[in-house]
Amino acid sequence: MVKTRFRTGLLLALGGLMAGYSLLHLPAATASNRSAEPPASVARVEAPPPASTPTATTTVPATRVTLSALDASLQSYLAEQPGAWGFYLIDLTTGQTAGGGAQEMLPAASTIKLPLALYIFDEVAQGRATLDEPIDYLESDWQDGAGYLATELSPGDTMTVGQLVEIMIRHSDNVAKNMLMRRFDEDGLFAWIQAQGGQVELHDDGDGGLIYTNAETLARMMRLLYTDQAFRNPAMRQQLLTYLQTTVYEDRAAAGVPDGVKVAHKIGNLPDVVNDIALVWAPHGPFILAVLSDGVTDEVGNDAISTLTAKSYQFLEQSHQTP
Repeated sequence: MVKTRFRTGLLLALGGLMAGYSLLHLPAATASNRSAEPPASVARVEAPPPASTPTATTTVPATRVTLSALDASLQSYLAEQPGAWGFYLIDLTTGQTAGGGAQEMLPAASTIKLPLALYIFDEVAQGRATLDEPIDYLESDWQDGAGYLATELSPGDTMTVGQLVEIMIRHSDNVAKNMLMRRFDEDGLFAWIQAQGGQVELHDDGDGGLIYTNAETLARMMRLLYTDQAFRNPAMRQQLLTYLQTTVYEDRAAAGVPDGVKVAHKIGNLPDVVNDIALVWAPHGPFILAVLSDGVTDEVGNDAISTLTAKSYQFLEQSHQTP
């Protein structure tokens, strides 16, 4: 009986040792048979980025800065100036806008040459014209004032559409504008501007009419060029931007920013009218500023537009760098 009990106890002990050995080695055996990917029923959870890593929503601090203070500053400044004014600003970094008298219709003067160039390039992009197309000069195209073609061309001379657009923008040439307007039609230009959401009118001045528009329209025309939504042709877009950056006029908006800052702009002048529409590539974000006036001297107009540009540049640069 004692031997039997001893044999039974010995067998139970040996069984326990074997079971323990199997349990000790079970995790390793199981792990070696696992797949590298979790089962389909197990959801993958990505670890969140460290708290110190900025996200896309926190890399543009300018979105937290409104333009109300800048808007009030510009309007207060213009309220102290003689004459009638309209301005419209677009912060191209945030999409925010500011403006005073932005929809007041004022004489466009030569700023109308910017939408005319956009319209012509759109016609070229649509295949309804070419930049190599020749246009004859007529005596009726003659006009004094800005540019040099008034003293260079004679009836029967021809220039291409592309040549005339460059001279019209870089030198603000009135004869080039008249030749292009005759070919592409003022009514067509007006319809194109209105199709882009702009406003333009022809007022009777007793001498063929005077084109009126507003600051918001001109700013939106420049934004069409900046975003390549005017005629969707990168090569022609860059060509026109180059003309606007290399005009012979470096006052007004161009004088309101530090040296080395790129400015593409189109000025406009008439007696008592001083205008400018500018695209400024500020280091921390580009912006557009259109300014129209009526009833001002050249000196007042030039200084005011330079000051408005400088105020806008300083405010936006500071706001875009705010942590």
